[in-house]
Amino acid sequence: MRVVAKPKASLFDNGKLVAPRAIPKHVQILKEAPEESTGAEGAPGGVLGGVPGGTLGGVLGGILSSGNPPVPPPKPVKSNGPVRVGGRVQAPALVRRVNPIYPPLAKATHTQGTVVLDCIIDRHGNITQMKLVSGQPLLVQAAFAAVQQWKYQPTLLNGSPVAVEMHVTVIFQLGNG
Repeated sequence: MRVVAKPKASLFDNGKLVAPRAIPKHVQILKEAPEESTGAEGAPGGVLGGVPGGTLGGVLGGILSSGNPPVPPPKPVKSNGPVRVGGRVQAPALVRRVNPIYPPLAKATHTQGTVVLDCIIDRHGNITQMKLVSGQPLLVQAAFAAVQQWKYQPTLLNGSPVAVEMHVTVIFQLGNG
């Protein structure tokens, strides 16, 4: 009589985990032995692997700064560029608005729409730069010409005037200009 050894089933194929082909009849449960204590205990209720005498509920001043002086937080960077309107920075108040002249070709073709410009307003309230964001091509030049003449109240940040960047919207409707 010849005894043939049954090959051991493996859950790996070329290093990748694969599903078993059949459900095993017996599953062996492994129990791990508890780790032995070295005698140096941390804070009661602390995290395993923490620092001896550590802080309950966290690793404040733990592993990263043990033996090293604390690193101070970085100083805020002061930007010389314009501040984007939004959040706590409010849009400046419009002091003088010049209505755009409706282009004759746009009138003849009954073109209406909205032109959105990204503008930089200096610390004196003057528009210094404009960039097209979106808009009907027949209306863009008229919007640029009008907005260039607009004047804003200076925007204050911590009590001093600052340049701001914001979107300006010009609406063109037939019958309004």
